[in-house]
Amino acid sequence: MGTYKHIGRLRLARQVGTELASFYGKLGDHHKACTFLDTALQCADAEGWHHLATFMRQEYARCCQRMSDKEK
Repeated sequence: MGTYKHIGRLRLARQVGTELASFYGKLGDHHKACTFLDTALQCADAEGWHHLATFMRQEYARCCQRMSDKEK
């Protein structure tokens, strides 16, 4: 991710972050998964990708639900 950010490919860095969120979710580390999903969600919102942002919100909500975090 750092290399993609360094060369200015932020969208690819966010895509790697989304894959890492999926990986950490499968491992059961939902806190890290939520962190990566939140970053990807902010990127999708900023770039105007409304359908992708909706998908990210659903994944983020599922991740928070698994952590029993009702406030988020």
